[in-house]
Amino acid sequence: MASKNWAVLGGATAAVLAGVYVLWGPRGKQKVCSKDVCPGLVNVGNTCFLNGVLQAMAPCHSIVKWLGDFIDKRITEKYTHYLAFILVKVLKGLNNESIEMSDPYCPSEVLEALRTRHWIISSEQQDSHELFHVLTETLSEETTQFPRVISLFDVKGLEELSKKSQTDSTAVSRSRVLLPILPNRDTSHPFRGLLASQLQCKQCGYKCPVKHDTFDSLSLSIPQDWGQLSLDRLLRHYVKPESVLNVECEGCATSKTLSAANTLPKSTFVKQLTIGKLPQCLCIHIKRTIWLDDGMPMKRQQFIAFPEILVLDQYVYHKRCAGDIRGTTGLFGGKILTESASSLSPSTLQQPDTAQKLPNVSEHVELPHSLPTDSDVQTPSRSQKLPQSMPQYQDLYKLMSVVVHLGDVFNGHFVTYRRACPENDQQSSGKWLYTSDELVKRVPVSEVLCANAYMLFYEKM
Repeated sequence: MASKNWAVLGGATAAVLAGVYVLWGPRGKQKVCSKDVCPGLVNVGNTCFLNGVLQAMAPCHSIVKWLGDFIDKRITEKYTHYLAFILVKVLKGLNNESIEMSDPYCPSEVLEALRTRHWIISSEQQDSHELFHVLTETLSEETTQFPRVISLFDVKGLEELSKKSQTDSTAVSRSRVLLPILPNRDTSHPFRGLLASQLQCKQCGYKCPVKHDTFDSLSLSIPQDWGQLSLDRLLRHYVKPESVLNVECEGCATSKTLSAANTLPKSTFVKQLTIGKLPQCLCIHIKRTIWLDDGMPMKRQQFIAFPEILVLDQYVYHKRCAGDIRGTTGLFGGKILTESASSLSPSTLQQPDTAQKLPNVSEHVELPHSLPTDSDVQTPSRSQKLPQSMPQYQDLYKLMSVVVHLGDVFNGHFVTYRRACPENDQQSSGKWLYTSDELVKRVPVSEVLCANAYMLFYEKM
């Protein structure tokens, strides 16, 4: 009996000592991240979609700076509860700008911040592009200050209504009633841009006013039965004019007599789409999921060639003044582009060697005015000089990261190719990294340009 008690006591003592060793024993050495690579991210359960987006956003210097400036303006508030604070802390750590971040780092605090804002993110596999929009939408909400709604029981607030309304010099209603204060936004995040669209009647040429819509990413579809595909061809397909049937035309009504019901005559319009305002950071999403006739989804595996330097001048909306181009006004840019002549192809801006110096922000890169198609372009050598007659292009974007989805439509894994350092570090801006959760390794730029891209992140030069 005594021996049995001694055995129980000995087992309990051993358990206590083991617990003390675990809690207060020697700590393992924490892995120190090399400056040539970035920290990896822990996969806490099908979170590769999050890790891929965070690694893709990290080398974009504009978004990191914008997040830091946003928090600096709210340093007197409880800024730690902002998603912007958590993001800037993680992104700076992924750029080796934080000594507190371990390698690998667990980004679960980003998911917790989204869940506290009532986003439902399950433990199942998710999509990186959808998460990207969740992040940008949350940042937009944080930058927008909505006025407080006054309750009918708030007598004091109703008596001081003039202090919570716009002044007569700002806005006046028809009934001379004070208007409420509108939501105020400090500044939009760097991924926010504007699309410009316009309808024009085929019969009389009447043009509707230009309509602008915001976007955080451009989703490009892959056309059916196309041969060699490139990002430039997908962009041309995106801005291709479309016909809209049975649209009431005010222009046709001026030349025709209205019917007895006083309805406007209907005509066929052409819808032209261009980019009204380019963002500082451009996210391009390639739609790879299609639906078959039997309702089953399928992933398209075609390779899309993309450049390291992207020119978007031809896709931007230009409003010409009266007298320009034979006195016409309206929407220019993104015009009807044919396959044979037209525009800048990605192979025209063939990626320079990693050792070749890319232009600075203040420099203008000269490109050919008239270019052949993708199949006819020859890659210029480094010693070649461009003709002096070439125009200067303003809207130049530099590739910062590429998100790739490995697998099929039902399951897979997200990996990211990204630049090693932010743009302000000229010595490492040409180095590329391959990141897959905790795995981080150096890769050549040739491997990056051969990736089967799902999301492309560009930053304005």
